[in-house]
Formats: sequence, C-alpha cells, structure tokens
Amino acid sequence: MDRDQAAILAMAGTFKVHFSFKETTTLRPGYKAKDEYTSDALELVEVVENEPGKVVLQHILITGDDGSAMIIKHWRQDWRYEDTHVLSFRGKSTWENQDMPTDHAKGTWTQAVFQVDDSPRYESHGRWVHRGKTAFWESEETWRPLPRREYTKRSDYHVIVGRNRHELTPNGWVHFQDNYKLDLDDQSGNPILVREVGENTYTRTSEANFSKGRAFWQKNQGFFADVRHAWDGILSSQKVIHLDTSPDGQPLFMTLSKLANEGEAPYSPGSQLPQIKQLLEKTVVDAPPAATADRSASR
Repeated sequence: MDRDQAAILAMAGTFKVHFSFKETTTLRPGYKAKDEYTSDALELVEVVENEPGKVVLQHILITGDDGSAMIIKHWRQDWRYEDTHVLSFRGKSTWENQDMPTDHAKGTWTQAVFQVDDSPRYESHGRWVHRGKTAFWESEETWRPLPRREYTKRSDYHVIVGRNRHELTPNGWVHFQDNYKLDLDDQSGNPILVREVGENTYTRTSEANFSKGRAFWQKNQGFFADVRHAWDGILSSQKVIHLDTSPDGQPLFMTLSKLANEGEAPYSPGSQLPQIKQLLEKTVVDAPPAATADRSASR
C-alpha cells in the first residue's frame, strides 16, 4: 500500500499539460469521426488530504503559457484503498451508490473524479502495478458523463464507456483513456458510435509561474472543504441520485464562485456551510433533467 500511495502523491506538483483526444474507429454505420481535440495549459496539482489509505488531489488549471491568464478550479481525484463503496454513473445525470464485495476491493484503489463544482463525475476500482521505478494504475471499465470539451457541441451520445490508465514517467505522468461513446437512446442496434483514445501528458516544470494558482487555492481551500463536506452528505443520502448542476438556469460552479468571493478573508471553516448546503440541495431532482449535458465536466 505504501508504494501505491507514494505513486499517487507523485502526481502532485506543477505541470505543463498537453490534452489530446482522437476518435480512431467508427462503429456505427454512417458515423464520421470528429476532428482531433488538442489543447495546452498549466496545471497545479495540490495535495488536499494525505492519510494512510486515502489521498485527495485538487487540480488548478492556469490558462496561458505564462500563468497570467484565468485561474480555474479544475477536476479533483480522490483515492481510497480497499474501498467497498463506489458512486457509479448511470447516464443522463444519474448516479447510484453501490457496495462492493470485500474480496473484489482487496488490494485495489478506487479513484473518484469530481467536476469543477465538486459534483461527481465517475469512480472505479483498479490496481497499481510497480515495475522497478515505474508504476501505473488501470481502472475497470467505467461509465462517465460527457466531457467539457464536448458537452456544448454534441447531443448524439450520453455516456463515455472507458478505461483510465495513470502512468508515472521520469518527467511527470500520463493519463491515458480508452473510450467508447454510447448512445442510450439508440434504436438501430448500434449504440456505440466510435472509439476514442485520449492521452493527457503532465510534464513537471519549474519554469512557469504558478503563483496565482497557489494564491487562488490558499484563499479558497477552506471554502471548498465545506463544499466537499456538503456534497458528501448529499451523495450518500439515497441509493440513486439525479442531479441538475444548473439550478435556476445558472451553472453551479459560477454560483459557488460568487459565494466564495462574497465570504470574508481569511475564510472561517463552516461560516458559509448553511448557504452551501442550501445551494447544493437545489441540484437534487426527482428525475433526470431534460438537459443532460454536464456543464462543469472535466476533460
């Protein structure tokens, strides 16, 4: 377990990131593969929690090569050892709490990934494999919502069915994805549109300016600790949960950012927890919302 945890912690730091996604194999007759997606950014990965069997990493995205552009609280990854509980995505803004057998969880780590507003994205078991000084973790097959790069552009599929692989390199780490795009409303007998491969390369750097990203997290980490606490209660409150992360027509991450900016500095833990809970409770709906795109999805 100790080597596994050290490998997870090795994903923290300051990185230049190159995102690349390419549709490679069309599987539905008549489907035309979309153009490859690429982008570059700076990413600060902070260790939020580190205790035996649990690590929480928060990504802070900095657009622009010099670190002078917009600072975005990006995705979050929570790692737990021999976890017997997972929150599984079921499509169309619906998640299900599942208990896993102890023998299935033995020796594994779950990786739970969360959106920029700390709402859930996906979670899966996997095992770390160590070969000399290298290591990688590979997930089981996992359902995921549409990524941010496509939610505004596409309505022809509902789920990415994929496997993730996090592999350490001498200069950082790489997040590989093997994805299939699934149309839940298919009536043709061909629900899978296309296979896509993703390769997000995190190259460690000390040359770029990450000071604004660090300052952002230093100011806001207490507020978002309360956001995580509020989400924990909501997500564990029922077996199946439907979420609309644009309550009142405004994306949740925007409302949370506004609330964070309204608070006193330095932030006093718990001071805005009642308002946060009230806001997050609005996202829980009785049935999947008509608009199923996830406005705050990570890549």
